[in-house]
Amino acid sequence: MDSYPVTKPIDWKDLFLLWAPNLIQARTSHDAKNLLETALQDFVGHNRFTINENLFQTIKTQFCALQLIQDGPEKSVNDGYLEFVSLTKKGRNYMLQEKTIKK
Repeated sequence: MDSYPVTKPIDWKDLFLLWAPNLIQARTSHDAKNLLETALQDFVGHNRFTINENLFQTIKTQFCALQLIQDGPEKSVNDGYLEFVSLTKKGRNYMLQEKTIKK
């Protein structure tokens, strides 16, 4: 499959607001990444757009540092662990404040 760079600027606020509605319920890290990719595919208008694991970890770290999302707790499943990602109370409040229609 051929690949080429997709260039469409997005700031951290808009990136969070694209992803946040999908994190109201805790998601596995794998599912959270897929949901972020889907949101970004809609944003850039290209359904083959993907993000690599390093970029996903950077995005997740940034939003954890801002206390908008939390990762964990890990749960043991079949001799392995699943990590979960969800909104914090602060992240949920910020999403509701920014995404709701004002009168």
